[in-house]
Amino acid sequence: MAKISTMPIAEDLAGGEILPVVQGGTAKRMTLAVLRSAIVPYLQAWYKGDQGDTGPANSTYTRLAALQAAPVTNRSYHFAPDAADTSGFPAAPYFYKLGDFSGVQYAADFVSGDKVKLTAVPLATGALVRQNANSVSYRQISAGTALDRITGSSQLDAFIAGLRGEYAEDATTILEQLFAQSASDHRDVAGHAHLPRGQYSQTRSFKMPNSAVLSGDGPRATKLQSYVDGNRAFPLLTNADSGGALFQTIRQIALWGGTAGYHIDATGGCDDIRFQDVTFFGQTQAGIVCERLFQTTELRNVEFDQCTRGIWVKEHTSNAIFIFGGAFKNLAEAALDLNGVEALVCVGTRFEGGGDSTQPDKATINLQNVRNISFISCYFENTHPVLLRSRRTGGLGAALANGGTIAFTSCHFTQAVGEVPYGWDVEGAISFTDCDFYLPTRVPSQAQVRGHNRNLVHSIRAGQLTSKQITPVLGLNYLLTINLSDALPVVSNLNVLTGRLTTTFARIDVNGVGYTTFSREYLVVVRSLAGLALDGSVKLVQSADVEGGATLAIGITGQTSQALQIFANVQGVAADDPVRFLSYTFSWVQGSSRAGNLYDVGLA
Repeated sequence: MAKISTMPIAEDLAGGEILPVVQGGTAKRMTLAVLRSAIVPYLQAWYKGDQGDTGPANSTYTRLAALQAAPVTNRSYHFAPDAADTSGFPAAPYFYKLGDFSGVQYAADFVSGDKVKLTAVPLATGALVRQNANSVSYRQISAGTALDRITGSSQLDAFIAGLRGEYAEDATTILEQLFAQSASDHRDVAGHAHLPRGQYSQTRSFKMPNSAVLSGDGPRATKLQSYVDGNRAFPLLTNADSGGALFQTIRQIALWGGTAGYHIDATGGCDDIRFQDVTFFGQTQAGIVCERLFQTTELRNVEFDQCTRGIWVKEHTSNAIFIFGGAFKNLAEAALDLNGVEALVCVGTRFEGGGDSTQPDKATINLQNVRNISFISCYFENTHPVLLRSRRTGGLGAALANGGTIAFTSCHFTQAVGEVPYGWDVEGAISFTDCDFYLPTRVPSQAQVRGHNRNLVHSIRAGQLTSKQITPVLGLNYLLTINLSDALPVVSNLNVLTGRLTTTFARIDVNGVGYTTFSREYLVVVRSLAGLALDGSVKLVQSADVEGGATLAIGITGQTSQALQIFANVQGVAADDPVRFLSYTFSWVQGSSRAGNLYDVGLA
């Protein structure tokens, strides 16, 4: 038998070619035409060149009879007649809808109807309904499947036969249809609508039902937006129930443009709303706007970018708000602008960019009527000059009783816009525990400081300035005693205290003209050895000899456990000056603890 590789190559097949077959154990022959006729019935309709019967969702071609006879189990159908079809039946996706269609004109004659009666379905039960150009066909996740158990309820989603995620399509209509059908399938809840990957434009707000789930394929894949060529002045989502926004979930989607991504205006506020993997971008008022009663809301991996505000709650109250991860970036006014804030917890969230250096009083976070706020492992960089503005914050006693009114724990503060330390404008209690500041940053004087806080400068209060004025005699030595304990600030685990000693010599000449001869400023460093045992040293940091060539000799001659003894001697002044004054003032300036915390010291 010849090898196949040595055989000549066949020409175009005509059907009369002979092929060997084995049938019933006997070798026989058959023509290629016979083989082809045996195979064709098993090929798909598109291969055979026939129209074929209506197949599953999104089939390509069909005729009216096949469409009418389509099985009710199919969720959607797409009718696109070929050029030879003279029925006039419009090419469009058709969706099977439950309802009473008795007396409604059907498209039996293909003149103008938009409904098709299925052969097996009574008129009072349902029909295929033609969807318009901005409409959608559907794909369902069946109840009881593994995916259904994960998502929590059967979902309907916009599918390729209708909405394709293109700029020109009206997503609001699609969402209304999705939720209407989903609600009819699951009468106890509003259902679950899904927008697959794409960009969906709106011409008006969509009213989010209670107990509903709206999802996409991820914030980088599914974008719901309020514009085609520019922003439109309406929120993308609003609450459907004026009494309250309840038990809603929005996840895996990006909301672009509009006055708000979600604007809640309900007399009863909101309860149990979940945002997960959602991006709010470019809203002119805020990503989330709530008129009042923003309650029991959870945000996970939610990002606000280039909005006027992140979350804005206008009236009381904002309680039990939990923010995990995510970011507030490049926001013009504030990241959080909340009223009546109780039990706000923010964990691992980034606050970054958008700072306005031309408005030094603008705050990154604005809170009013505040109690029990926690920022844990959050990151702050290049936002507005004032990091936190808080008004009517719970008092210190309330803070101690409730574990801290506003608490920053293990947070990092790089700098405000303009490479300057953050400022604070806080009424009431605030605490810092184990935080890190890239630049030395002064925190409010009432702050409680715990653990190690690098570059935190704590403002504390001490006693009144120590001051004294004497009339010196030329050439006479003076021993000035400064009682440090009279104004000693309370610093836990005291390490070093720094004070400022300023001396001034003034005189009045024979003509009654008074002027300063010199003034000098000294830095006094006191190190704690044990308890109040103080070791002092003095260093001249500033000198201003104004007139007369007078000099002042000064130095520490000794110290006790609570006092410094300063030696002073005035030389080089005119003997006939009738009045001479040598004065000094002393005040504490800064301190540090053994834990590395820094403290600014001001007047009590």
